Amino acid sequence: ITLTASFPAPPTAGVPPGGGAQVAATPDATVPFLAAPAPPPGFRSGGPPVQLTLPASAQAPAAQSVTWAFVDGSAAIITVEAGTESDGELPWQDGDTVTRSVHLPIGPATTAIRSDGAEVRIDLGGGRWIRVHGTVPVAALVRWAHTLRA
Repeated sequence: ITLTASFPAPPTAGVPPGGGAQVAATPDATVPFLAAPAPPPGFRSGGPPVQLTLPASAQAPAAQSVTWAFVDGSAAIITVEAGTESDGELPWQDGDTVTRSVHLPIGPATTAIRSDGAEVRIDLGGGRWIRVHGTVPVAALVRWAHTLRA
């Protein structure tokens, strides 16, 4: 049996058809509150960081994030997504899954186990957040999240 899937074409020049979110792989993408993370031991960069902007108006975006991806072979993946939301919201909700508190040098965090992997969630306040997600055990994500620096 051969299975095939059809996906929409990727955005051109960073803008999907009809406007909306802007997505761009940008080697120099940064966020002001997080130094670009180095690959975890045994991992390599999965490509340039990806910047996402959700516009609210011409003056200010509703949300922005930068995501760095790291790979170790074909199955082990770790991503770091750092972003801001103008309304102060977070990309996760309290109670959406079981969480556990953990303290990191960059700030207080929680861990979560989801169906698509483990995650470390860091709420820096004021709509600023970092999410470390991966297909590795949560303890490995926490150990590596200790290396994140402002």
